[in-house]
Amino acid sequence: PKQTALALAAGHSEVVSVTVTTDDKLKRKEPYVLNIKSATENAQAGEAFVTHDAVLFILPGKPEQVDLYQRVPAGLTMIGSLEDGRYGWQAELAGGGSIDEEGKKRIDFLFRGPDLQKKNIFGLRDEYRLNYFGETLNILAGDQGYSLSPLTEQSRYGRGGGINFHRPTFGAGAFYLKTREESPKANEVGGYLLYQPTGWFGLRANVLHKETDPVAFTPALTTNLYSIQAGTAWGKKLILDLEYGYSDNSRITRPNGNGCRIDLKGELGGARYAFEKTYADPGFFGYYRDSDYTSGALSIPLYKRLTGNISFRNYRNNLDLDPLAGSATDEASYRGGLSLPLPTGTNLTLTYEDYRKKDHMVFSPQFNFREHFFTAGIGQTFKRASLQGYLVSGYIDNNLTGSRNKPAENYSLYATFSPTLWQAYSIYARAGQD
Repeated sequence: PKQTALALAAGHSEVVSVTVTTDDKLKRKEPYVLNIKSATENAQAGEAFVTHDAVLFILPGKPEQVDLYQRVPAGLTMIGSLEDGRYGWQAELAGGGSIDEEGKKRIDFLFRGPDLQKKNIFGLRDEYRLNYFGETLNILAGDQGYSLSPLTEQSRYGRGGGINFHRPTFGAGAFYLKTREESPKANEVGGYLLYQPTGWFGLRANVLHKETDPVAFTPALTTNLYSIQAGTAWGKKLILDLEYGYSDNSRITRPNGNGCRIDLKGELGGARYAFEKTYADPGFFGYYRDSDYTSGALSIPLYKRLTGNISFRNYRNNLDLDPLAGSATDEASYRGGLSLPLPTGTNLTLTYEDYRKKDHMVFSPQFNFREHFFTAGIGQTFKRASLQGYLVSGYIDNNLTGSRNKPAENYSLYATFSPTLWQAYSIYARAGQD
């Protein structure tokens, strides 16, 4: 902003004219603020001074055309397919966008039918949904995925509806869904309450009622799931999410079960770390069941652009060795490697992996082997293309037979090319032994 000073003698006055130069290409109304301040020369010593602000609105000489309607982008697609003499067609109307001038309220929708999925491989299922998203209220309706929490229901596709109310410190929501083509069919009703007194800590309680139809030799199941979540975050240094769940089941053989989940990640001094643990015993009928998963990763800058990476993961299922389940998998992977991105757009990687998989069934285990593999990779990124090549070398120990496979090598190349924003081409080639 420009400033102009005018000195006046005591008891005198002057007429002041203020002019402003505006852009002749101005298309919208713009405010101009004129600040007037009167003060004696020694006002800083405690003498009086007066300020006054005058706001002026500059109107364009040729105002832009005003649209009286709030428009939402949408597209209409006609789909036709022919397979083995069977012809089918579909119509799809889809879109979404803001429904207010501030952009704080929006909708998205999809209406597609009839169902062609069962007629040929190119056909799509019929789907109908309409969603509304606002500052404090979200409303979902139709065919889509619904979720509650990682342990109870992380995501499930079905036809239903949901509502979510959210404020800075409080939130609540509920949903209902009925699966469509999934077997066995299921109905779910869930809800939650959220309390977040500060920006770095929050609590959430979840309830899910689930009814599953009988199929083959599996009886019907009614389950009530309860879980409590706690989360805290300290910037990028630490983000921690915890959840404990309890399952109350209608089955006599497994009347209840427990599950827990830990998700920890963050950055410290340029190093990034992550740890995740998810456990659900055989009597927990939530999103996870009868499984134990643990993983961790650490990335450390070593020297300038050179980065070291180590990670591990372990997965187990059929925790009580039920012979009707067929196998009891115990899978573990340990990885370590180096990564070096260069200023030229080239990226060099070197990785070693020790992978183990074992069947813990006492009688007639189906597998027990260990893999050792080294992978060397080189990639190059260009403005419109990228190249990535890998060399993999290693061997496999078969612990069931006590034998070791011959060392194997394979080579792979992956290339992409995007001449325009709406075109992309890719090619993949692989040669060697598995």
